[in-house]
Amino acid sequence: MKFMKKSLSVVLCLISVVMIFYFTSAASNVDDFAYSTLPDGTVAITKYKGNDKVIAIPDTIEGRSVTAIDFMAFSSCFNVEKIEISKNIKSIADGAFSNCISLKSIEVSNDNASFSVKDNVLFDKNMTQIICYPAKKSGSSYEMPDSVESINKNAFSKCCFLESVDLSENLKKLSAFSF
Repeated sequence: MKFMKKSLSVVLCLISVVMIFYFTSAASNVDDFAYSTLPDGTVAITKYKGNDKVIAIPDTIEGRSVTAIDFMAFSSCFNVEKIEISKNIKSIADGAFSNCISLKSIEVSNDNASFSVKDNVLFDKNMTQIICYPAKKSGSSYEMPDSVESINKNAFSKCCFLESVDLSENLKKLSAFSF
């Protein structure tokens, strides 16, 4: 019985050490970006903590390629007016830019293989999915390209100037809280 108690104590100590190591290495901060390391060794931005009006998503953080933007990573970044998405970004979670109430424009690197921008609206590369319509984009109406088949959650979050949207004839999926 004493052996089992000691063995259990040793195992619990080892698990604690491993978990401490995992959580301290899994989430980190560089400049104004909080990030996590993905299983493939690349980086996902988990939160932006700065106050800049223009944010350029870096190609790399600490030598690792930045390939993803997590859910709510830029949520409630009230000062952000422009976001520049780098060439390495392959994944942007729903709601990544929700409540960015000052966002006027989004740019995507011409070398990005996963995303594109048309008229300041962020799409997947094939323009079948709307990722984000900037909250402060000028104009009171928007005519969605016919290529659009789905609209992400929070894609039209807090759009203060937008009064009407002409939906795509090919629209198949309208996520909850898209508007």
